[in-house]
Amino acid sequence: MRVSRNAFTLVELLVVIAIIGILVGTMLPAVSSMHEAARRTTCQSRMAQLGIALQKYEAGNGTLPAGTTDAKGPIQNAAKGIALSWTVRLLPYLDELGTFKHVDLEAGAYAEMNAQVRKLRIVAFVCPSERNGLQTATPASNYAGCHHEVESPIAEDNHGVLFLNSHIAARDVTDGVQHTIYLGEKRTDEDDLGWMSGSRATLRNTGEPIASVEPETPKTNLIVGGFGSCHPAGTNFLFGDGAVKFVSWQIDPTVYRQLGHRADGQLLSSGPTRE
Repeated sequence: MRVSRNAFTLVELLVVIAIIGILVGTMLPAVSSMHEAARRTTCQSRMAQLGIALQKYEAGNGTLPAGTTDAKGPIQNAAKGIALSWTVRLLPYLDELGTFKHVDLEAGAYAEMNAQVRKLRIVAFVCPSERNGLQTATPASNYAGCHHEVESPIAEDNHGVLFLNSHIAARDVTDGVQHTIYLGEKRTDEDDLGWMSGSRATLRNTGEPIASVEPETPKTNLIVGGFGSCHPAGTNFLFGDGAVKFVSWQIDPTVYRQLGHRADGQLLSSGPTRE
């Protein structure tokens, strides 16, 4: 008499497990890619919000906020001086008025009386793809203003739109706001001074290629550094017209530097495509 078999043999079970393993293995890259696409979209949305906040600030004050404020420059990557970043002035336009009211603007970014605010994590300044930004001693910003088109200390004679004691308006951006970088993403390092600091923590330049690897700690406190992100193949930038564009790591260096200068008067041969 034939006995019916209702259970899997060990070999059949192993084959099924192997097939499931192969299917999961082929799906993981696609799932990971989908997650990164969602994070990049969130990042672009946050940069767009920063763009709207900058426009509102300019509409209410006549100019963009100063990239950083201090009695004299150049600004060093060190916890001294006033060095209040543009990020602080933008808080009321990011639904953070309560936070702004707790900031002592005269005391500066590193003052003890501003310590509690400095420890806050402001979501508007965080790219969800950046893992290191939340591991620094002080919560960092993944978004930095463009202070200059080449590597140079943060000073009052910079050619970007956010620099030491700057008061730039759209009329000063004679190359055209749609052709000028206002903000870009940045990678953080262990020495990041936090989102309130108007140093390389929230200001960068287009003098170096867009970073595609983990940043190195600068050799001196006057080196500012360039933009970069954890997104594959490129970095998000906010332009003066409010457009957020994903710029490839492979962008032409000359064009890239031109985009960091508000008024060089040079013909822009090409530029990043808008996404």
